[in-house]
Amino acid sequence: MELRPSFDEDLDLLYALATDEACFWWRASFLGPPTPGNIVAKLEHDCVMLYVVESEGERVGASSLYEYSRPSATLWLDVTMRTSYEPRRHEATSLALGAAFANWSARKVYAVHHEFESSPFEGLGCRWQQEGHLSNRLRRRGRYWDQFICSVYRHDWYEAEGDAGVQSVQAASGRPLLPLSS
Repeated sequence: MELRPSFDEDLDLLYALATDEACFWWRASFLGPPTPGNIVAKLEHDCVMLYVVESEGERVGASSLYEYSRPSATLWLDVTMRTSYEPRRHEATSLALGAAFANWSARKVYAVHHEFESSPFEGLGCRWQQEGHLSNRLRRRGRYWDQFICSVYRHDWYEAEGDAGVQSVQAASGRPLLPLSS
């Protein structure tokens, strides 16, 4: 799997993912589901970087890093995969975390998931933690579901990934990683 920046010609994929029944981020977000007329504005809202996930040349998902906060050194992450590639979401998440830590001085990356989904950090080799639990947050299929906020710290990701992870991120970004800060 690989990440690459998104381009105008990827709007069809991004719109298909955003309006797919399996994609819950847009329904849970205050931005609401996109329409063909406003998807670009919604994708760019607080966006730091929008990647397309590819597997063997096929576009299979998207990853967004958003709401970068310099004072608290945090970023938020969303990874959306085509249904058939959902079991490989942890691979795309790992790549997105590597890109986040390689290119921004974030000390922590957050992600949101719902009671009916696994954590976006599930399956990663690094330690991740649940930091928030919002009860009855999202209504879907006749009932309310809880929402969870999870995070990964930079030092935990590097510790788990080791030198191979650091080198792969450096190669992908074309520059050395930012120094770790505690």
